[in-house]
Amino acid sequence: MLELLASQPQHQADVRAIWSRALAGEEFVEVAEFGDPARDRRFYEMRYNTLRDREGQRMGAYQFVYDVTERVHDQERLRRAQELLRQSQKMQSLGQLTGGVAHDFNILLAVFANGLQVLDRNVSAEQRQRVYASMRRAVARGSGLTHQLLSFSRRRPINPEAVDLAAQLD
Repeated sequence: MLELLASQPQHQADVRAIWSRALAGEEFVEVAEFGDPARDRRFYEMRYNTLRDREGQRMGAYQFVYDVTERVHDQERLRRAQELLRQSQKMQSLGQLTGGVAHDFNILLAVFANGLQVLDRNVSAEQRQRVYASMRRAVARGSGLTHQLLSFSRRRPINPEAVDLAAQLD
């Protein structure tokens, strides 16, 4: 094997290193991609085991190789689909948050709209003070909501983008 790789010193060194581990008695699994980059490259799972004689003494090593290209591609597609699901869940949460905030701000705006309508009429000083007090509470509530929104927005930016989910799962 090493002679066949004489023209590829890096690959030869990699093979030498991995077989040195196996021949030293280490049992392990490696997954790597092989093949000409201009052609079809495949992923292989290589299992290295110790070869023993009848007395159980180590006398070498052997290797089982499996083509796991489809498994690796399936895992990558699954990883991408999971990431898309996480992004979708984030966007759904953000939508729920903004819907709740919009509802709260509509209530606050209604306090001001109704207060202005009351103040446009000829009202008593006591009624005027109640309207002003309601508006002050609405301002305080709006300030609190704004503070919470700003605090939330600084935690982690969300970068929405359109994604063709069907193409990601093919």
